[in-house]
Amino acid sequence: MPQSTCLPQPPFTMSCSAALPGTQVQKQYLDSQIRQLSNSHVVHPGLQRQRRPMPGPSHMRVKELPVPMQPADVPGVTEAGWVAAGKPSYKLMLHDNSVVDATHDNLHTYLEGLLAALVMCDDSWPFRGPVDPAEALDYYDIIHDPVDLLLIGGRLASRGYYASLDMFVADVRKMCDNCKYYNAQSTPYYQCAVKLQAYVDNYLDATVTEAAVQQQQQQPQPQHS
Repeated sequence: MPQSTCLPQPPFTMSCSAALPGTQVQKQYLDSQIRQLSNSHVVHPGLQRQRRPMPGPSHMRVKELPVPMQPADVPGVTEAGWVAAGKPSYKLMLHDNSVVDATHDNLHTYLEGLLAALVMCDDSWPFRGPVDPAEALDYYDIIHDPVDLLLIGGRLASRGYYASLDMFVADVRKMCDNCKYYNAQSTPYYQCAVKLQAYVDNYLDATVTEAAVQQQQQQPQPQHS
């Protein structure tokens, strides 16, 4: 009658529990060394963002805007090595043809002019207010981050939402991209989005950085007697 024999367990098949104490010591040592070099183990409490009513005319979907917050006021940001960026290197041409540095106040003035130009543009009519869900029943089921010129105007009026030109331009692009995503290319809405985006690009090309300086240099200089 055949008999089975149980062989001794090979060393390499032993449970990892035998090596666990040594591994745990190594892990604890490495963790202590990392904590001396990094604050990645520190967990800060969540932010309590304050909100205030959106400035300007009432908006169908947006009633409040978050109160602007400086990056240095966010717990852990400074400790992580963040430092405030220097002033932008580009310059801006304002509506009076003056070329100025992109300071906070100058940027706000520039964006006010750009927004006014967008509202007056013939191709901006679909974007001057939020999409009415009664006219596009599934719009807000498809577009989860709706943007319109009325919303952009409220954000700009808060004087703290748009910390950079890029943020403003990103909202305008999102507005146009939403329109092109929801509407077919053959619709007038889609065509308006394409034309308005081209208008913004041309406006920026003519009034930001080198182009602004060149236009100022090309202006006729006053004659002195």
